[in-house]
Amino acid sequence: MAVRDLRRPAVLGEIAVVVGCLAGLVWVGFKVVEPRRSEAATLGDAPVIAKVEKATDGVRRRPNQTLVWYDLTTGESLQRRDMVFVGPEASAVVVFEDGTRLDIDSDSLIVIEGGSAAGDDGDSGAKPVAQNVNVRVGRGVVVATAGSSGKVTVTSGGATTGATSKTAGGDLSLETGGKVAVEVRDGSANVEVLEGTAVVETIRGKQELRVKQALGIAEGAVGAVESRTVALTSPARGRRVWFHPGKRRATLRWKGAVMGAQVEVSQSATFASGVTRAPADKGVYRFKASAAGTWYWRVVDTMGKPVSPRRRFVLEEDAPAKLLKPVPDEAVVAKPGEDIDFKWAPVKGVDTFVLEISSDDEFEEPEFTKTLDDEQFKYPSTLKEGRYHWRVRSLDKSRGKSPWSKIRVFRLLHTPLLSAPKAVDVKLEVEDGK
Repeated sequence: MAVRDLRRPAVLGEIAVVVGCLAGLVWVGFKVVEPRRSEAATLGDAPVIAKVEKATDGVRRRPNQTLVWYDLTTGESLQRRDMVFVGPEASAVVVFEDGTRLDIDSDSLIVIEGGSAAGDDGDSGAKPVAQNVNVRVGRGVVVATAGSSGKVTVTSGGATTGATSKTAGGDLSLETGGKVAVEVRDGSANVEVLEGTAVVETIRGKQELRVKQALGIAEGAVGAVESRTVALTSPARGRRVWFHPGKRRATLRWKGAVMGAQVEVSQSATFASGVTRAPADKGVYRFKASAAGTWYWRVVDTMGKPVSPRRRFVLEEDAPAKLLKPVPDEAVVAKPGEDIDFKWAPVKGVDTFVLEISSDDEFEEPEFTKTLDDEQFKYPSTLKEGRYHWRVRSLDKSRGKSPWSKIRVFRLLHTPLLSAPKAVDVKLEVEDGK
């Protein structure tokens, strides 16, 4: 077996290359996961063209010509070519200098292609240049309302995700005051005009749409224009619908009537399988789902033709908090006035909880009830010695009250229990002859 001399220059050069590669990988890993920096540190030289009016947790921004994603919060700025990702449980509102507004639904990815900037001097450096707002929707749902600049272009396609084989391939032009909803999923797009008019342009031609009209785009082909005589009112577009354990239900509401119409609900965006149908004559349907997750719904006429937009909602269980401390049947020692530590696991998206302590497991007259904004509480005890039950529930504006957690029992003592004395070895010495 040949042994290489590690002192030779060639070998040392190879080692240097390997070390350099490893250092580069470490640096890239650090840059990808580095903590959030200030807004000024993430902005480039391009002019600011939009502001974030609202952003919940889970909204991220990737500046142009970088691979790093940063948290995006309310009040921050956006520039041309910025990419914005809105997570599965998040939402965001972006407003441009001319008043154009983008309401971005959960699980959406967009690129700010262009827009007018305050004080933008353009290439000439002479005076501000008004530019049309241009946004590319890679996936998800965006509701766009045109501002005063005169035109908004929404490009639907997969360029932002690197997809080349499947793309919606359409441009949507919207004049001042117009409002549209664009949904891009799995390489196809659906366009619905909410106010004003819009023009959809693909490689195969143009199509004008008016209020309550919609069409689909796939691979550059435009589907037939469909009239939307039924308006879906609840749940709102992309809304999360919370259910208590064992009760997977969602109440669907709409306005408008079509004789013989039916409401359809499916986990398939194309309603190709697993479709639940019910008469649509009452304007409300209490849907019992077979599983949690993403669901689509619409209203169709007697021929199965849609007479409403397609809407998406996410059905998710509102699970109660898990109790951590005191542990079951724990003996807690606390004199009157001393603290008893209560702790439970965080619930994602929830900041408010209710803690109850009761001497009976029915909680008919709890000894203590308090609303808290933390997952732990030091209770200055005023309780007598004995067995007590405790439980927690979460509170949220969108979810309402969660179910109560499982009930835990602890035993309260004012003084520690006396420990059993240790056994003592007794030796009896016997003298000889006695």
